[in-house]
Amino acid sequence: MDFTGENDAQVWLKIANAYYSLKQMDKIIVPADKAIAAFGDKHNQNPYILKVQSYYERKMYPEAVKVLETVLQLFPENKQWWQQLGMFYLLVEDNDKALATLDLAYKQGFLEKESEIKTLASLFALNQTSYKAATLLEKHIGTGLIKRDDKNLASLANFWHASQHIDKAAKYYGELAKLTNDAKHYRKQGMLLKQDEQFAASIKALNKALELGAKDVGRIQMAIAEDHFYLEQYKSAYAAIKKALKDPKTKKVAKGWASFIKDTAQRKNVTI
Repeated sequence: MDFTGENDAQVWLKIANAYYSLKQMDKIIVPADKAIAAFGDKHNQNPYILKVQSYYERKMYPEAVKVLETVLQLFPENKQWWQQLGMFYLLVEDNDKALATLDLAYKQGFLEKESEIKTLASLFALNQTSYKAATLLEKHIGTGLIKRDDKNLASLANFWHASQHIDKAAKYYGELAKLTNDAKHYRKQGMLLKQDEQFAASIKALNKALELGAKDVGRIQMAIAEDHFYLEQYKSAYAAIKKALKDPKTKKVAKGWASFIKDTAQRKNVTI
């Protein structure tokens, strides 16, 4: 360039690339900026890529964000920049901008990986929009993009629960319970089914939790007793509440329920 007297964008880019190859990250910025200036209106993404790498390697994340915000405006059709900007917003803990960026990227069809969809779902949940998190995760578990494994089903069940869709939360806790054969998931399913007034199904799930060795026996027996009571199965309700009386943690509350069940049964001429 000294010989020709030309300010050559490609030469500045090669210099920046050379510094990158030499791992001299701090020296990349100046030639990259000169390349950007020399390209003028014929925008080129490569010097921006080098600048982002330079700042990232030096953990200068706010500076990398500014570069990405600029390049996204210049190349909005490139999904790479949407994904990277969203992730860098997470690095600087700007969750609102991360959510807005990744949500817009998703709506344009730019999020195609399991990890990207799960990150967006987590951001929805973090932003108190658990319903959006649940519907997003449910959709992509359904398409097969996201694995139907215990971890993802647990997240889905939690999202539905947080959004107060009790029936759906119970459904996915049930699926999770069958997949893992874990007492805690049957217990959770049973408690949610009781809350949703699906008493017979609740009894079945809670009994399965006990069968698999659930620890909080007193509370589970209390729930079973309530289920039977609301089904007007007073004899079974009384049998369950007597078991709850044996647990010191539930003895006091169970004692009141025992009297209530007994009195109700007598009023309705049912022998318990």
